[in-house]
Amino acid sequence: DKSTQGVSTNQRPDTVVAQEIQFVSPYNVTTTTNIWNVSNSRHLAPDQVEIETLCSLISSGTELKIFKGSFESAALDVNIKGMAEEKMQYPLAYGYSLVGRVVACGVNV
Repeated sequence: DKSTQGVSTNQRPDTVVAQEIQFVSPYNVTTTTNIWNVSNSRHLAPDQVEIETLCSLISSGTELKIFKGSFESAALDVNIKGMAEEKMQYPLAYGYSLVGRVVACGVNV
C-alpha cells in the first residue's frame, strides 16, 4: 500500500524474517533464513527476550577461529549453562556480539 510507505504504524508484523550467519566449513560462510510467527508472545519461553538486531560483528577471537577452522572438538562455550556439553562442528551458527532493541519479553521478564 503506497499510502503507508515510510510511515511507522508501531505495529509488529505477524512474522519475522531473520538471517543467521552459518559457518559451513573453514573460510566458507553463508546465511540461513528463518521465519517465525510472532503474532503473540507465546513464541517466547517465560524467561526469554526477543531482540531485533541492529548490527553485529564477527569477533576476533572465537568466531575468527571458527571461520579459519582452527579449533578442535572443543566445548562450544563452557561459561553458558546448558552449552558445556555442546561440541563445535560444522555447520555451525554462532554469534554473541550485537547491538539490538528488545521487542518482546516472555511472561517472567
